[in-house]
Amino acid sequence: MQGQADRKLQTLTIIVNSVANDLFRLENAEEGYEPPRSIRRQTLIENRIRGKRRYIKNSSLERLEKQRQVRRTSQTVAVLDLDIA
Repeated sequence: MQGQADRKLQTLTIIVNSVANDLFRLENAEEGYEPPRSIRRQTLIENRIRGKRRYIKNSSLERLEKQRQVRRTSQTVAVLDLDIA
């Protein structure tokens, strides 16, 4: 008896859900999603900004590396001067 009741309950649930979907048009979030369209001018501006940031970052890193090399050489020279004296 329990098997028949389970099947009837499952059938009734399916019917209620299908009627509710037809009445209220419940849609999956994935079905109605449209990715935003990229605006050509906006993309161009963003790419330019990204390139400028990359240039600034790389140039500042190069400058810091040159300063480090100068410090190292000056420290080495100072140590050598102490050894000579």
